[in-house]
Amino acid sequence: MIDVLMALWSLLAIIAAGFVLAKVGLAPAGSDTAITKVCFALPLPAMIFQAVQPAHISEVFSKGLLVNVLAATALFAVYYFLAIRFFGLRDGEQTIGALAASYTNAGNIGIPYLVAITGDPTLAAAIMLFQLGVMMPVSFWLLGRQTDQRNNRLNSKIAGVSDVTRENLPISGNSGSDGKNHTSDGTDSKMNPQKTPSKLHFALASFRASLVPVIKQPPLYGLVIGLIWGATGLPVPEVIHAPVNMLATAVVPMLMLAVGINAARSTFKEMGSELPALSTAVVFRVILSPLVTYGLCLAFGVSGKMLLASMVVASFPTANNVFVYAMKFGAGSRLAANAMIVTTLLSFPIVTLVALLFR
Repeated sequence: MIDVLMALWSLLAIIAAGFVLAKVGLAPAGSDTAITKVCFALPLPAMIFQAVQPAHISEVFSKGLLVNVLAATALFAVYYFLAIRFFGLRDGEQTIGALAASYTNAGNIGIPYLVAITGDPTLAAAIMLFQLGVMMPVSFWLLGRQTDQRNNRLNSKIAGVSDVTRENLPISGNSGSDGKNHTSDGTDSKMNPQKTPSKLHFALASFRASLVPVIKQPPLYGLVIGLIWGATGLPVPEVIHAPVNMLATAVVPMLMLAVGINAARSTFKEMGSELPALSTAVVFRVILSPLVTYGLCLAFGVSGKMLLASMVVASFPTANNVFVYAMKFGAGSRLAANAMIVTTLLSFPIVTLVALLFR
């Protein structure tokens, strides 16, 4: 338990350091964005590679993983609905809020928790595979579409052209003196008809346009390379492992500094305006998640050490990756940072209680 306490203290101390740096002017405006961009591009993919490369797929699939996956999926979906219907979140904030409510810190804090309480970090590795292999790509797809829609609205306002006006503009050709539409070569458009793209064509084009930004995200490369390398069973040469490990260990301090700097820019008024969304995300992450997970464990007959591990995983705080995604897409960064800080503070007593109840 001492390792867990030190891990928690280290996170909070670095967040406080970032806060102080910003307040005394040593971290200028935009420092948090710059730090997260650098972290997203290289240290985070290195950390993901290091996390998934040793994982053996045959060893990580279990009822415990199924229970935690179902719980996370349910929490994400319910919060997403509440975010749109009651909290008025939009333009990617609803996705970031749903991630804050469901995406657990299975790596940086989760592994020390599990090792200290159960002696086995396997379930944390399995949860990381699910989050990085499923939740991350889906979230990138949603965030890409939502932030594109926001940017399109902003561009329309800047240009002073409404959607209705643009819809009324002629699609092709020019109206001649005879009142007919003519193509650029002067021929009658009726004599030179163009095929109208089908709905399927538009759907495929829209899907392709949404997918391209997702596959360009560096963390996905870390995931794919790590899984392929792990599947070969080959060890990672020291000349590769040493720099990758150095980059991976830089992720947590970099992100915690960025969170502290970001928190220093927030005001009580801004925090108050998002209090319903924030408090709900916190309740989902550290209170509702263990309750839902326990119900699913009973339903699926999970017991013993796996029950304990599942409950511990369900009590993890919000992952700091959520803050990285928020900064990357420019959506909900304050919500992500505040949720991470609050759930980190609350998770330790809750995990301690879970350990006492289910050990």
